[in-house]
Amino acid sequence: MKTIKFLFMLIILGLLGLLIYQNIDYFNTTRSLALDLKFNQWHWTAPPLPNWAFWGICFGLGLLITGLKGLVTAYGLGREIKKKEAEITELTTRNRDLQARLDVFIHDPYIKKGLSENNSEKKTRLAGPSDASDEKHSAAPGTSDADTPGDKDSESKDSQEPDADAASPLAQDGSETRNHDKTLPKE
Repeated sequence: MKTIKFLFMLIILGLLGLLIYQNIDYFNTTRSLALDLKFNQWHWTAPPLPNWAFWGICFGLGLLITGLKGLVTAYGLGREIKKKEAEITELTTRNRDLQARLDVFIHDPYIKKGLSENNSEKKTRLAGPSDASDEKHSAAPGTSDADTPGDKDSESKDSQEPDADAASPLAQDGSETRNHDKTLPKE
């Protein structure tokens, strides 16, 4: 690939040299630039220079302007990179803090016990109405749903229990946390 680029640039430089050689009379002609602002008869004239010097000056000014534009862009991108790195550092420290809080939350034995109880209740609720009614009948054989004392009270207590997730330390930022799996219709 490098040889192809080198050959391509060599061809372009050869064609440029041929163009200059064929028009050598134009490039060697001297001219002087004049600037007249019609202001208090002020008139400025540059010393006579060959045309190739003016072409070189314009080419050099173009490179200078392009280089300055590139420097400004690089400076702006450098500032943006610094801002993004600061943001990444802040988010990384926040992530570590949240991970530490989560580790404390998960490894607390009292919370683990409460979570395991909630998971077992959740599994019985998700088991379906036929499985739940079988469990009621197995607890008190020979009684119907209407005869079972305290069923309605326990259901009303279940519906009044606050969400375990909403009271967790993970929801301390003020946002509402709801567990949508627990919103199953009651019997």
